[in-house]
Amino acid sequence: LVERTRPFMRQAGLNEAAELPTEKLAPILDLERGRANTLVELVSGIGFAFATKLDYDAEILVWKKGTKEEAKQIFGELLELLPTVGEWTKENLDTKLQAFIAAKAYGVGNVMWPLRVALSGAKNSPGPTELAFVLGKDETLKRIQAATAKL
Repeated sequence: LVERTRPFMRQAGLNEAAELPTEKLAPILDLERGRANTLVELVSGIGFAFATKLDYDAEILVWKKGTKEEAKQIFGELLELLPTVGEWTKENLDTKLQAFIAAKAYGVGNVMWPLRVALSGAKNSPGPTELAFVLGKDETLKRIQAATAKL
């Protein structure tokens, strides 16, 4: 799949992404694999992973009955929590986030929705732990900081 996708990445202007080693590119493609029907859709769906700046309305960072202030507070707490994740795996991220949600008595959506949007720039995207895993710790923290600034 990775090799079949590379020409479509180049065509979409994702030249640097097209040159990534298979072991780095495969997990990114896996994020959208089940959601895309064609290789063009697949490449379109992973563009956020290579964006240097995400363009989205700050309003979509807020979960249903939440507020901008609450989302901003949660982002601040996540910026303290996420650097403490040991090995950066989906499992470790999920465990840490679930424990955080339980300890703070937050609703799952109040944490996971804004995190998803901050990392992908979209309402519809893969889950936040999967996104954080493929983006890596530094990019994840950078995108949370950018989302906080939007609020």
